[in-house]
Formats: sequence, C-alpha cells, structure tokens
Amino acid sequence: PKNPAIDQIHELKGAGQLIALCDRIKSMAPLLKNHQIPGILVRRNYLFAIDSGCGLSTSLNLFAQLLGEEGLFPVKPDGVVEEKLDPPNPREDVLKQAKDMLARVKNKVVCVDICDWTDQVASPEFRDFLMALHGNTDRAIYVFRVPYLEQETLRRITSAISDVMLIESVAFVPLTSEELQSIAARKLGSYGFT
Repeated sequence: PKNPAIDQIHELKGAGQLIALCDRIKSMAPLLKNHQIPGILVRRNYLFAIDSGCGLSTSLNLFAQLLGEEGLFPVKPDGVVEEKLDPPNPREDVLKQAKDMLARVKNKVVCVDICDWTDQVASPEFRDFLMALHGNTDRAIYVFRVPYLEQETLRRITSAISDVMLIESVAFVPLTSEELQSIAARKLGSYGFT
C-alpha cells in the first residue's frame, strides 16, 4: 500500500513551504469537516514558484492526494490537470482557448503554467481569464505556476492574482548540487545499485 500523501510530501526536497502548507491543511481538516465547511479551504488557490525539473508534477499529485485523503475535496483518481499557457499572441486568443478548456474541468487540481505571462498578469485580458476561472473555484482548485523568482516579482504576481482570487504563494527553493546527489543516490539505492 502507498504511504499517506503527507508522509510522501515530507520527503520532498526544497519544498519547505509546501510541507508547511500541507501540515496546516492536515491539522485543519478535522475541524473543517466537523463544522461541514471544507469549501472554505477549497476556494483558496495557489501560486507555485518552482523551476522546471524540480518536482512540480509530483508535488501537484501529492497535494491532490492529500486533499482527497483528508476528505476536503472530491479529487478524481486522475486528479491533476497541467496546462501551459502559450505566450501572448495578438493573432490568437490564447486565454480564451485555455479558459474554455479549463472551465469544463471538475474535481481536479488544475495547474496553469503562466511562465510566459508574468509581465501580463495585470492586463485586462488576464484579469478576465482569472474571472472566468474564479467562477469555477467550487469545482476545481487552481495552482498557477511561475519559475522560482525574486521576492519582489513574486509579490507583484501574487498581488495581481489576489485582486480576483484568494491566493497563497508557495516557493520551492532550487536544489543544491549536494541535494541532487543525495536524491540520485537514494533513487539508485532503491533499485539496488551502490
């Protein structure tokens, strides 16, 4: 049998803020269920600042699994959708295409990669996009993804999204070469290599 999500989350490297968030969710879960208000938590969305190759998909899947295990959100078995927004293009309505697709998603954690939109988050078009997603926050939990950025840029993006949605930012510190080596050694060890 698989370990509970919270145990697997605690093994993630560079994910101190995610671990703290998940510990908080786990400790609040019984209270929210007793008072039959799990929806309060579900209406919160997230901004993950994480570089490519640093475990985004793993983190999303474990986060979705945790919400399901704690009975806070009825996550489907394939509980995560990842969508990368194409760069802004005046000839194509990138946001409309994504909006139409994401509005149909139900009972999933939806990751929207906005790396190419970090300078456009305050634009009216992006705000309209957020408003459309906001109308679906009782059926999906949104996680916006940007690269690991300096604090000021992260604050600016968080603030722009906060105008429309309840959002919490979670930064994943890039791994040091020593941490990467220890992860590789552990993984190889699990396959019987020394």
